Amino acid sequence: MLTAILLLAVTQLGMTYHTNDQYVPIRVQNGDTIWQIASVAADNKTDVRSVVNDIIETNHLNHDQQIYPGQTLQIPVTASRADTVRQTFAAP
Repeated sequence: MLTAILLLAVTQLGMTYHTNDQYVPIRVQNGDTIWQIASVAADNKTDVRSVVNDIIETNHLNHDQQIYPGQTLQIPVTASRADTVRQTFAAP
């Protein structure tokens, strides 16, 4: 019973295990924001705020830390979004 309660609590908090995550490295360009990057990385079933948190955690950033041009970030994405992220953030 305790296991069932714990499982229910975890799923209600939105904590799910993503089995098909990939990490796409991108180089931050002038004007890029974590929100913008997350908006591209999120699929239509994923809350952008969750992707923002994943990017922050993956790259060991603080929530108030700024990103800067030239910085390389690892972007966690589902397999279906990896090419879109690569194409959108390809260096000009």
